[in-house]
Amino acid sequence: MKSTDEEDEEEEDEEEDEKDAPEREPISSVELLENDLDSPEESAVVEEVEDSILLQQPNEILTAVIKWAVFFDINSLVELALTCKTLYGFVFDQPIWTFLSSKANDSQSASFLKNQLKFYNNDWYNFWLDYPRIRKDGLYISRIQYIRTGLSEVMTYVQPTHVVVYYRYIRFYPGQTFLICKTTDEPSKVVHRFDYGSKLKGVIEGRWVWLQNGVLRLEWKDPKQPQYMFRALMRLAFTVRGRNDRLQWVEYSSYHINNPETISSFPKDVHLKTFRFSRVRSYTPQ
Repeated sequence: MKSTDEEDEEEEDEEEDEKDAPEREPISSVELLENDLDSPEESAVVEEVEDSILLQQPNEILTAVIKWAVFFDINSLVELALTCKTLYGFVFDQPIWTFLSSKANDSQSASFLKNQLKFYNNDWYNFWLDYPRIRKDGLYISRIQYIRTGLSEVMTYVQPTHVVVYYRYIRFYPGQTFLICKTTDEPSKVVHRFDYGSKLKGVIEGRWVWLQNGVLRLEWKDPKQPQYMFRALMRLAFTVRGRNDRLQWVEYSSYHINNPETISSFPKDVHLKTFRFSRVRSYTPQ
């Protein structure tokens, strides 16, 4: 058996060897990735991808699947393109963007859209990016805030001031219809209930049509004023954050249903704020 003094000397020698030994550098993420690629598990993954049932389908079926997948969730297109080289090539195939463009602009004829294609280098992908289109996978929301001076019932030298906040919501549907609502409820209380058959107060149905240069006309009838029709001209606008995500007021007016030529225009003031688009995952663009 070793004595206590011998054990202490061995421990001291080990500590000195550890001090003299060079420090080990931490393994980088690149090295970890290379190790994973060299592992047998990686070959199994590659084999599984190559044997994917989706990739074994004919090109016509694969194109049809991709069309409807991205139609219901356009953001999944990027994720799909990152899966493999084959699907990346399908993502930028012209039939995909021809399909998406025609569905997004269902209010315009196929011949009209084809005539407009020449202004976008005859490329449907460029057409999808730059051509004005109404988004149906969410809501256009306008937040209006203004200050109203109140009256004091007790002291005449005290004049209260009220900050009033309310919202306008517009949701577009295929078939050139839309729903519009003006309420004090915040978006979190409206988004998932704003649909046909909704119990929200003040929801009104209307119709819209394209005019030109990205301007559309909206018309609706308020049940509280059935003798009048309300009309709004709005222009789609692009921002850095997204395309077709703004609706700007051009004109707001009303006319009597028995005398459409007599139009009363409303001034463009603080109550006509720009609409901002907000995507809602539960909404489908169909």
